[in-house]
Amino acid sequence: MDKLSGRNYEIEWLRFIFSIMIVLNHTKSFSADSVFPVVGCSFGVEFFFLTSGYLMAEHVMKNSFQKNIHSKGETTPLSITSYGSDTAVFLFQKIKKLYLEFFIAEIIGYSFAFIAREMTLKGIIKVLLNSFSEVLLISMFGFKKMGGWNGATWYISSMLIVMAFLYPILVRWRQKALQFIFPLISLLVLGYLCVALGSPRDPTKWLGWIYKGNLRALGEICLGAYTWNLVQWFRAQSWNFVGRTILAFIKSSCYISVMCYVFIYNKGSKFDYAFLLILCLGVALTFSQCTIEILLYEKGKHIFSFLGKYSLCLYLTHFPFSTNLDYVWPADWSILKKMMVYLIICSIAALMVLKISALIRKKIEPIKNILCLVFISKKKDSIKY
Repeated sequence: MDKLSGRNYEIEWLRFIFSIMIVLNHTKSFSADSVFPVVGCSFGVEFFFLTSGYLMAEHVMKNSFQKNIHSKGETTPLSITSYGSDTAVFLFQKIKKLYLEFFIAEIIGYSFAFIAREMTLKGIIKVLLNSFSEVLLISMFGFKKMGGWNGATWYISSMLIVMAFLYPILVRWRQKALQFIFPLISLLVLGYLCVALGSPRDPTKWLGWIYKGNLRALGEICLGAYTWNLVQWFRAQSWNFVGRTILAFIKSSCYISVMCYVFIYNKGSKFDYAFLLILCLGVALTFSQCTIEILLYEKGKHIFSFLGKYSLCLYLTHFPFSTNLDYVWPADWSILKKMMVYLIICSIAALMVLKISALIRKKIEPIKNILCLVFISKKKDSIKY
């Protein structure tokens, strides 16, 4: 396999691993640190922010404004309208890829919560009204404390907010942004979070003007975008067998050290800063596809592709179960038994989300065509999102 082409199946596998870590972290709803050792494994979100930042940079550098590129790699000035419309299209594509799974997960999770809590119709209506910001993915603008039971969705909201800010900057100052502006923002923001606030974790903490999670997203997405430079450097080298083997060892060491760290410092610490940089190196090596074992992932591409899609559904589905299962299971159940039931239910719910969303996407195109025939008198050319 050409190392610069094709889908990166190792990333799909890592998405699944870090999603499992997040699901395990939320067992803290029914367990304690002293009882259950996986509580606190919240570093998975860092991986997702880093990969999101890299993919944003990759998208801009490969696909955007090719006709305006000068020999120095900069773009010609564009109007404010152009920046706004291109950013809107980019964000729309991000939302389009996950919103169907998100909405189905919301229906399943909230339905379970309503049944588990034996809520009245009045209570259900009140919860749904308070959850509007969560459904619209705008909770991290300042609405998070108003309501919403799917706590995991803060990540999507923060990601969209930060990308709306960073994307036009990246389009306008491509190389300058990736080589100077973004790494400077990342170091300043992450340094502040770790030194002044203890760690980047606790995303819904209000700092008086912004949620902590938005700063966390800003620092980590900027760091992820910077990894694009590292990836290009790794890809430009002619690595032999020994070099590719050493890179594979370094990459594995990065991920293993990060996973060991989150078990030791399961509530976060100022050392998050250092381990974010280690994780950044691991992500860069993964995207570069320069390591010796990359063909193993290619051989299992169908499995890893499925796990990548499944990981999104698992992430979106699990939180309402972690916070509402206490209403239904017997009080004398052990922590281990609760964990097993929780994982089984989350796994089944995530599979339901995956299958239902795939079925809807398969049927949505003919439905859209029928609606166009009914409501649109004449088909006009439009922007394809």
